[in-house]
Amino acid sequence: MKTRNESGSKKAWRRFRKNRLAIIGLFFIILISLVATFCYVIIPDRTPEAGRICLPISNEPPGFHVTMLHVMGNKTILIPDFVSKVFLGVPANDIYLPISSYRFEGTDIVVKEFSSAGDSSLESRFNIANVVYSIRPEKKIIERNGGLFFETSSGEVAEESINDMQKIIEGQYLVEKKFILGTDRFGRDVFSRLLTGTRVTMLVGVISVLISLIIGFFVGFLAGIFRGKIDQFILWIINVAWSVPAFLLVIVISIVFGKGFIQTFIAVGCTLWVPVAQIVRAKILNTYEKEYISSAHELGISKVTIFFRHILPPGFAPVLIVAVANFSASILIESGLDFLSIGVQSVVPTWGGMIKENFGYIMTSGSAYLTILPGLAIILVSMALTFVGNGLRTAFDSQQQVSVQ
Repeated sequence: MKTRNESGSKKAWRRFRKNRLAIIGLFFIILISLVATFCYVIIPDRTPEAGRICLPISNEPPGFHVTMLHVMGNKTILIPDFVSKVFLGVPANDIYLPISSYRFEGTDIVVKEFSSAGDSSLESRFNIANVVYSIRPEKKIIERNGGLFFETSSGEVAEESINDMQKIIEGQYLVEKKFILGTDRFGRDVFSRLLTGTRVTMLVGVISVLISLIIGFFVGFLAGIFRGKIDQFILWIINVAWSVPAFLLVIVISIVFGKGFIQTFIAVGCTLWVPVAQIVRAKILNTYEKEYISSAHELGISKVTIFFRHILPPGFAPVLIVAVANFSASILIESGLDFLSIGVQSVVPTWGGMIKENFGYIMTSGSAYLTILPGLAIILVSMALTFVGNGLRTAFDSQQQVSVQ
């Protein structure tokens, strides 16, 4: 009795759960979405866009670790709120200097800067108060009675013992940094940028799919409701848009509107509405032949009400499958745009942009992973979405036949 009373959605979900590949793909997409949302909680480099540059440690291999001196510097420290830390990162007001050795000389700490060749003789000197505190540069640091008297950038006057600050530096400001996936040519953490790149991927996918659904529903609704010349004209537009390769059309739109997040969303979304419009139009035309639709017309129910109450719910399944396919297509298109340097801005880490930046290392021993990893990430997300789409198509197959290209 329970099986007989099950709704269509519950039956579809029960069939979907039996598809192991679809479930694996769904969990992988959920995991990627969580990483994209909370990446600044996970990644080691929590600066905005994971963009902390450190040239002395450029092109280091995975597992590389080095001691770094954390210097507060003379900039005013901006303490972001909790929400900003989680979703936007922490501004890089401080300095991380890789070192090979250090020593204290009076009120200074003298460090020998790190060199991958191991023979660097370059030394830098910092006042220990300048390491621990952010100090106003126009105010002098005064030494008296075994301590330092200074004024911080926030206007507070402080006095600290030299011995105490040396212990604080050794305990808190000489930090061991490990780079799980090494560094790129600018010394940026590859692991951090790879995870941060999921944000652009998921944002482009979600927003582009929403844009394609809005345009597709609107065009398909007009074509199905208003027949005759309006339907023929819209069908002509659909055929023209379908005949132009999507990637070529995206490139043209991107060149016209320029680079950036919003332009990429619009460009990708405006090229993926065609299959949605075709499905909505076909569903309206097929459903309008049913007797209960004719009865609804005779009862004086408006076309809009009939569409949203009697036509749209049965057509939800094929549109959902197309939306998943469009999600996968938008990721591939966005990555291609970034690789061609006509996508989002280069300062933002994207998987396609990472492939572009490191493409020259593809044949270099020990550095090919800089190109392979973002490419593998694109493949895995696309495969996961494909598994989910196939699982949805199989789950709804007994109710209606859907053909999605």
